Amino acid sequence: MRPETRGELLQPNGLRVLAELGILNRLLASGAQVIHTIEFYQRSGDPLGTLDYRLLDPPYDYVVGNRPHRLRQLLLQSLGDTPIWWHAKVEGLQRDGNTWRVAVSTPAGPQQVRSRIVVAADGARSQVRRMLGIRARVRTYRDAYALTIVPRPADFPAVVRQYQGGGTLLGLVPVHPDELYVYWSVPAHRRDEFKGLGSGPLLQALDREDPGLARSLSSLPAVAWTVVVPVRVDAETWVVDGGVLLGDAAHALNPNAAQGTNQALADARALAPVLAAALGKGRVDAASLAPYEHARRALAAGAQRAGEEAARLWTSANPLTAWMAARVIRNLKHHPELARKLVTLTAGLEAAPFTLAERLRLII
Repeated sequence: MRPETRGELLQPNGLRVLAELGILNRLLASGAQVIHTIEFYQRSGDPLGTLDYRLLDPPYDYVVGNRPHRLRQLLLQSLGDTPIWWHAKVEGLQRDGNTWRVAVSTPAGPQQVRSRIVVAADGARSQVRRMLGIRARVRTYRDAYALTIVPRPADFPAVVRQYQGGGTLLGLVPVHPDELYVYWSVPAHRRDEFKGLGSGPLLQALDREDPGLARSLSSLPAVAWTVVVPVRVDAETWVVDGGVLLGDAAHALNPNAAQGTNQALADARALAPVLAAALGKGRVDAASLAPYEHARRALAAGAQRAGEEAARLWTSANPLTAWMAARVIRNLKHHPELARKLVTLTAGLEAAPFTLAERLRLII
């Protein structure tokens, strides 16, 4: 499986699923990094504060920095001999009684499949969702994200570092003993600037924010950037007769939530017993599948809301908003119960947002 020039942060809600699948320890053995804290800095490099996952109850009181292809390899291995059509595309769905006739194009030619259930997990701009007749609101965010992997200096600790201010956000995540994942939020209209730019802009930014790290990376080889413009998806329903949405196809969210993979894993965990029960009873209608959506929709909406609030705070060029963001981070140490709630929200374990009174306590 070809590695992508990006990383991911696996949160406690996703780690729980991986542990239940027997994959978590194997992922850690492959080099994925256990991380307990996120360190926040101003764009100047001055420290603001930390978010400590050890405020959560064990055993999942940490996050894991990872390269996506390593997790996918382990998930594929767990499937055993289950056949997979690579580079396949669903061309059409037709309802035939209680089953679907699915037309699929593959490198080996067209195929026809009959299935009692279709799970649409083909991303934010899901074509299978459209074929199932499920409407969704799709909104493009104003910021793009430039992503890459660089060598990890020997003295870079097992922490996430995030530099913010002036309308930009630069984050560094260790994803392997030898690798750092870099994510950089930039206005969407600047996304083409990163094509062919190499390491120059990154070293210039780090020279201001972390001169020591910039010196460590001064001989950085050519950098290939992946630039994405994320979208938010709000599907009107996640279930229809014989059909289910999962992951971004149902509820894509802002990357600032660091929840994309984790939400998909949590969806799959919730869907599995519901789907097994429905198939066992011979009924895969919308009513039989509805408990899956009921179990997950509020948490997914909470992650969407948290990601957008984080984006507004961390990437705003407005001086007042930037001051508020810095104030919130600095005040976390004075309000441990609110710091725990923020970690719980970030970890995907809580849906309820901060109340107005709680927000004021963090600002005043």
